[in-house]
Amino acid sequence: MSKKIIGILGAPSSGKSTFSMELTAHLKKHREFSSTQLIVEYARTYIEYNGGLPPSNIYEQYLLMSETIAQTDNAEQIYDYVITDGAGWGCYFFALFTANLHRECDLKFLDKIHRMMIKDIRRYDKFYLLQVNEDHVIDDGIRVANFERYHKVYNSLKGMLDAYDIDHEVLEKNFNREEKIIEIKKYLLEEEKPNE
Repeated sequence: MSKKIIGILGAPSSGKSTFSMELTAHLKKHREFSSTQLIVEYARTYIEYNGGLPPSNIYEQYLLMSETIAQTDNAEQIYDYVITDGAGWGCYFFALFTANLHRECDLKFLDKIHRMMIKDIRRYDKFYLLQVNEDHVIDDGIRVANFERYHKVYNSLKGMLDAYDIDHEVLEKNFNREEKIIEIKKYLLEEEKPNE
């Protein structure tokens, strides 16, 4: 058996947190997946801690990325299967959105975050990318529907996965969750093929 890291990706309000929790809960019911850990989206915890204020600059995105990567590193050492609600490298795009490209210090941080992103994205075995779901509107004081921005986030994530030729599957907004969980279980139990 080989260890695997799976990333559940998507724009805010795409349902990735719900699906990642459902997947992890289902896996842990079975003995062969007892060594499974979910890395929850740290950005949500950070925003709640800061009274609902979203990260507004590149330095906060660096903090979010570093913490998420650290949590994933720790889980990878302990568990056979790691599921992430999002991925550390996804902070790269939010860093781009918030960086002041006229400030030298922001450019230096952006370069550092870019190198972290390249290292992090390649460690995953597979990503499942949820499409933007405009029927799923959440306004909880943390997430306020902004579908124009959500589509930009989705396209950025998809473009990066394509550019780096990272194994991923797009999940349409009304995908069959039960069937997909069964498929993911089978995938997790597959042994890696030796390089020829």
